[in-house]
Amino acid sequence: MAARVCIFVTALVYLFFGIAGLFPSLVYPPPPRLLYYNIHIIGQWGYLFTWLPVNWVHDALYIVIGAIGLLAAAARMTAILYARGLFFL
Repeated sequence: MAARVCIFVTALVYLFFGIAGLFPSLVYPPPPRLLYYNIHIIGQWGYLFTWLPVNWVHDALYIVIGAIGLLAAAARMTAILYARGLFFL
């Protein structure tokens, strides 16, 4: 039961950060000294809630990890396998 609850909460956190990163009003631009890190292949980036660096690739990855985590929280064994996979990732 503890593994399922832990994975469910972890999945919700990942989903929250993934969806929150899609709102431009929550993403703050980087300071001027870091602007030279703009890589135009993956688009613009910024800081979510002023401390978590994100771009659209991070947002998509967080949403996918969160969605898979919600599915994995359905059974004890899949929750354990998901936790191991997330640790490895």
